[in-house]
Amino acid sequence: MDELPSTHKNIYDQVAEISEIFKKEKYLELRQKPIQQIWRDHLLSISMYKSNSDYENGFFVFLFPKNNIKCKNAVELYKETLVSTDESIIGFYDIIIEDFVDIVSEITNDKWVADFIDRYLNFEKIANLELQNKNNL
Repeated sequence: MDELPSTHKNIYDQVAEISEIFKKEKYLELRQKPIQQIWRDHLLSISMYKSNSDYENGFFVFLFPKNNIKCKNAVELYKETLVSTDESIIGFYDIIIEDFVDIVSEITNDKWVADFIDRYLNFEKIANLELQNKNNL
């Protein structure tokens, strides 16, 4: 969410226009941090069924940890650029990763679920790594 915006390409505006889900007065905001990357990823999903016609429909899921305030704030800003709050119209779903894992865990106890939790939700590993790096300096 903190990265500098990348170079803007005209195709972004073209796909945004075709989609008809973005408020035109918000186009400049969509090009800025912290929401530019969310927009570009959403546009990629839109392009697969609107401009390229590879699929009949589609949607974009922005999955993030509940305690990631930067993502939460960026999602709220992003939603302000959309013409509707109806997810089926805008094709944008913001989902807390912990909620996603809870639902998947009710369906299956396959090993990949534990691996996913360890990879994306074991924040203790990150804290330990940061401490280790600090001690090595």
